[in-house]
Amino acid sequence: MRSIASHGLADATRCAVAVRRAAAIAMFSVALAGCGGGSEGDAGTANPPPPLADTIAPTLSALSASAGFQDTTVSWTTDEPSDSQVEYGTSAAYGSSTSLAAALVSSHTVTLSGLSASTAYHYRVKSRDAAGNLATSADGSFSTTAAPDTTAPVVSISSPTSGATVSTTVSIAATATDNVGVTGVQFRVDGTAVGSEDTTNPYSASWNTTTVGNGSHALTAVARDAAGNQTTSATVNVTVNNAAPPPGAAITVGQIIVDRPTLETIGVSLPITAGDTNHNASVAVRYRRVGDPTWKDALPLLRVRPENLSFEDPTPFTVDEQFAGSVFDLTPNTDYEIELSVHDPDSGDATRTATVHTRPVPPANPATPHAVAVSTLGQLNTALANAAAGDVITLADGTYNGSIAISRSGTISIAWYDGRDVEDNSDVSLMMASSTDGGKSFSKNRMVSTEATNLAELQQTFSFSLGDYSSSISTNSYFIPFWSDGRSGTHIDLYCAFVPLDGGLSSIHQISANQNQLVGGNLYPNPASRGSRLNVSVPTLGKYSLRLYDLLGNTLVESTFQGKETQIVVPATVRTGAYFFRVNAEDGKTIATGKVLLK
Repeated sequence: MRSIASHGLADATRCAVAVRRAAAIAMFSVALAGCGGGSEGDAGTANPPPPLADTIAPTLSALSASAGFQDTTVSWTTDEPSDSQVEYGTSAAYGSSTSLAAALVSSHTVTLSGLSASTAYHYRVKSRDAAGNLATSADGSFSTTAAPDTTAPVVSISSPTSGATVSTTVSIAATATDNVGVTGVQFRVDGTAVGSEDTTNPYSASWNTTTVGNGSHALTAVARDAAGNQTTSATVNVTVNNAAPPPGAAITVGQIIVDRPTLETIGVSLPITAGDTNHNASVAVRYRRVGDPTWKDALPLLRVRPENLSFEDPTPFTVDEQFAGSVFDLTPNTDYEIELSVHDPDSGDATRTATVHTRPVPPANPATPHAVAVSTLGQLNTALANAAAGDVITLADGTYNGSIAISRSGTISIAWYDGRDVEDNSDVSLMMASSTDGGKSFSKNRMVSTEATNLAELQQTFSFSLGDYSSSISTNSYFIPFWSDGRSGTHIDLYCAFVPLDGGLSSIHQISANQNQLVGGNLYPNPASRGSRLNVSVPTLGKYSLRLYDLLGNTLVESTFQGKETQIVVPATVRTGAYFFRVNAEDGKTIATGKVLLK
């Protein structure tokens, strides 16, 4: 208590004055004339009057309402401890209120229960302090959310009917309804999904009954809505009765045909002479060194369908129906036994065997070497045409473009770009020569292209020239080289020529002039897409080796991995085409084989 003197008054006495501000009461003593009591400063001997009563209501703030679909939480604060109560209703007249929460608190939370979903409400809050002063908020409002969908769809199978007998491919149909909407219907046979979920009414699925055995099978349909409610229909039992397919004719095979072996590879084929019209036969391959008691499994043979290849050759080249494949990873200069086991479910099993000797590794240098130095393409062709036993051809640094093709009859044809007729080799033409005696001698060089091209002029505009993107094919009567021509300076055109091996006139054909697709690029040597990847997975964890082979059995990529899967990057030097891969376990057992196409 502070004493305040009233100046100019005699015989001052004390009178109490109570002043209240924001719930805090300060007592002041004022010396007033005519009031009884002690002299100024004699506070210790006077009895102060009682404090004045609190008459100011609490201050409300931070009102909020968080609504659900049937409950809402109302919160607010007061500047002094007070009780809590909320009035609410669908209009400003309210009509309902919560029970009074008598606890005096400054932070208030009251839950309104039993509300209707998707409804607008009015509310106000009330708080009373310890002195009985009541504070009431202004009118507020909130809206409850929509009630969640808890009603599951109704679904039933309409076709086929229970007890029906079905065969081949049938349609399963169902009707489905929902209070909000059906999202989709999934059909099941014996608990296994048939096709994908049908999301469009009418709901149906096509069922191939040949994928299950004959006999009784249970059909169900599962309908769901957007809220995740789902219902499984009553089971419809049907009987599947598919006639067994007629057996195919038993396979008949010829004798094993062995290609010329390489250092590490033996190619084999097995002609199909009759039967197996349903193409369900297979050929397993085993091999071992002569004298070794243990057989090893090789890749199974692939089936080759019959076809005719003519390439405008008057005598078509026929490929007979057969099984064909290769045995890889052999040892040079070694005798091997190869066993082909033919299995046909329609009978006709057979076994064919052969003994084959792999090629020995050629000596590093002949006993009496004859050095032949080559620095140009012309010199290389001359050296090859005149090659004799003991020649060692040494190539100088540079680029040597050319193409070799061998026909079924053994004729060897070579194509190359020749500029020897020009002093500085700036003009080149596409040339060819052929040999019918295994390469011992070649025919006179013949120009295939109609005119030469100047490389120096082309280099000023584009990086391609006559001869980029080259390849060749040889038949018994024709040599067929392919090349591109960029002499226009704006694009390249793809051509091929049919060159008669008997010395007749060549015919040149333009294959493509797609300027948009082949603009401004050097397409030789046509590699596979840079960064091509081969993904391989196996069923169990372990250590494995992976090899990628070309059609001749040469190993292109070799990799090891641990786990269940791996990914290897195919080098950009590997050209587009078909390749084989094989995965072996750590014990050498073949786990997976396959064929892959690189594009």
